[in-house]
Amino acid sequence: MIPILGLLIVSIAVLLGYSMEHGNLRLLLQLPEIVVIVGAAFGGFIVAAPMRVIKSVCTGLKKIFAGNQYSKADYLECLGMLGEIFHIAKRKGLMALEQDLLSPDESSLFSKYPRMIKKKYVMLFIIDTFKTLQGSSISPFDIEQLLDTELEMRHECGVVPARSVGSVADSLPGLGIVAAVLGVIVTMGKMNETPDVIGRSIAVALIGTLLGVLLSYGFVGPLSRHLEHIADDEREFLNTVKIAITAFVSGMLPQVSIEFGRRVIPEDLRPTFEELEVAFDAVKKSSVH
Repeated sequence: MIPILGLLIVSIAVLLGYSMEHGNLRLLLQLPEIVVIVGAAFGGFIVAAPMRVIKSVCTGLKKIFAGNQYSKADYLECLGMLGEIFHIAKRKGLMALEQDLLSPDESSLFSKYPRMIKKKYVMLFIIDTFKTLQGSSISPFDIEQLLDTELEMRHECGVVPARSVGSVADSLPGLGIVAAVLGVIVTMGKMNETPDVIGRSIAVALIGTLLGVLLSYGFVGPLSRHLEHIADDEREFLNTVKIAITAFVSGMLPQVSIEFGRRVIPEDLRPTFEELEVAFDAVKKSSVH
């Protein structure tokens, strides 16, 4: 809802300021200008982006309007799940997790954490890592390198939608000039008309420049930056998982390992030490049963 509110504020501020100067609001509604600018921008985007990028942009835009992707409760549940995995692995060995890792959808362990089940990429990140630990005697340094490599790859994929939308934003002022030039060409064909007609035609041409700049800096550009923040938030969440797992593989106790993870959570989303302690106590009791 916040992005929608922001877009509404941009629109209202521009229209209100224009109307305060006694501008004709109906004059701004120039469908031909909109068709030229938006149509050309969309066509350029289709030319520049392969299908996988188009799909990732559509998915990213859905995330923008779906609300906050990560909350304090998500981090706390993630650390709780990791704590239980570490506790089982410490008491019974990594092979005790084999059935849960092979069939996560049917796992009684993972079913306790519905927020994490919805985050498919987080589950895949955790499951693949523990399968790797089960299948080989990999060192803590090597597992950290492996996870860092995947984090970097995922972040690069995550910022692709932001870069693509950013390219569209960069093109909009230029396309606004194209629309304005087309308007001037039309105006030149009306030079034998009255000054009122010519003046209106010039105003319509200038609206093309206005729309191009406004769409770029007021709408599409901010959406691009929001997509960047979504990619950064995903990296921070996976980094919490990485730090906790690396600490556990290095020989830390389960509770200490998840404390390592807690310390790298952004401050406004970080559970307190006491909250994590309560969650871990609940984990130990459930894993015993």
